[in-house]
Amino acid sequence: MGTLIMIGQIFLALGILITIHELGHFLAARLFKIRVDKFYLFFDFLFPMPNVLNFAIFKKKIGGTEYGLGWFPMGGYVQIAGMVDETTDKDNLGKEPEPDEYRAKPAWQRLVVLMGGIIFNIVLGIIIFTGIKAYWGDNYLSASAVNAKHGIYASPEMEKLGFKTGDKIVALNGVEMKRYEELFKTDFLLADKKEITAIRNGSQVQYDPGAEYGNTLAGNKNTPMLMVIDKVVVDSILPGGSAYKSDLKKGDQLLQVDGKTAFTGRLFSYHVQANKNSEVEIAVLRSLDTVRMTMKVSEEGTIGVAMKNITFSEEDITRETFGFGQAISKGTTASFNALAGSVKGFGAIFSGKLDASKSLSGPVGIARMFGAEWNWQRFWNLTGLLSMALAFFNVLPIPGLDGGHATFVLYEMATGRMPNEKFQYAMQAVGMVIILSLMVLIFGLDIYNAIVGN
Repeated sequence: MGTLIMIGQIFLALGILITIHELGHFLAARLFKIRVDKFYLFFDFLFPMPNVLNFAIFKKKIGGTEYGLGWFPMGGYVQIAGMVDETTDKDNLGKEPEPDEYRAKPAWQRLVVLMGGIIFNIVLGIIIFTGIKAYWGDNYLSASAVNAKHGIYASPEMEKLGFKTGDKIVALNGVEMKRYEELFKTDFLLADKKEITAIRNGSQVQYDPGAEYGNTLAGNKNTPMLMVIDKVVVDSILPGGSAYKSDLKKGDQLLQVDGKTAFTGRLFSYHVQANKNSEVEIAVLRSLDTVRMTMKVSEEGTIGVAMKNITFSEEDITRETFGFGQAISKGTTASFNALAGSVKGFGAIFSGKLDASKSLSGPVGIARMFGAEWNWQRFWNLTGLLSMALAFFNVLPIPGLDGGHATFVLYEMATGRMPNEKFQYAMQAVGMVIILSLMVLIFGLDIYNAIVGN
């Protein structure tokens, strides 16, 4: 069921993002009376080969445009008459353009058409983040609340970088840390200097986790790396699991799995899942006594226990609410921060600061981010982030992307000469090879990460 929920969320998010992006191109084209032959969510061919496996799940022609749902869920497209793209018939190259074709329009109008999708994705991001701020406000766990309790859990990988379980982090690069989430923000992850100030065993310490901090986090997406220490208790015991047949009771505090301390509920689950089809010893605190019992972990990596965190309460969460005007301001800022994060992340990968094999996520990795439970706040937040990332990706000057097409138009506007259509077609083919190679790479990394469990 959890897998179906993840798939459902990513398909809904992609459907929204692709439809809005293509709608931007479509409306801009129609504004300048350019004919649009097709408008498709997902491809009705095996991308990037427009003449292979051509069929649609649904299609209907309305007013000269064929609207459809394709079978290949890796994007979508609008087929704009006279535009050199992946759907172009090269036999039509060199022919005189019709008045309602893209080629017949002034360069500035063609540029608006090309940028329409990017602009719509940015506007969508602003709307989504504004809606989040207006409806949910801004909720976060403050660093002071974490430090007042137990501090952080640091995995063995993180301890190699200087962190220690129990650290109470008070400042990042000399600036007081107000939100726990600041540890994972792009600005800190990609900073050349990463000085952490923490209270450790009553004394102040400083350390720099170095350039590998970001790579270590990115390369271990499913492994608890840095987490807030939180006591967890048994909330309920599910019939049929090994816990149901054991002496485990509701209210027991979960302490250890095979001697490994459960500093958080997620860490407890992680240790259990690492022992699929094996017996584990579970240690719990009951009243003042430590009780140990042996259980068999199922093939799915569970023992049939629902947990509840008890360390933090509603009072530990800082909640800010905003009026509509404030929500627009906060939402716009959040959307452009997300865009800036995409730019910085790409730059870090390109410069070698971040390892591409650890930092890039494809559909599988993104689906995991949405999670196995449907949470609307998380769904819209991730969809907003993806919308801004899609806008950035499409502006890159790679042939085949909107930015690549725009580069040709900008060249024409600067020189007064339109690039040869056959040259554009050849560059389009080169761009498709680049895009296809990136798709293969990202899918390969997704599959690898799924196999190794990172």
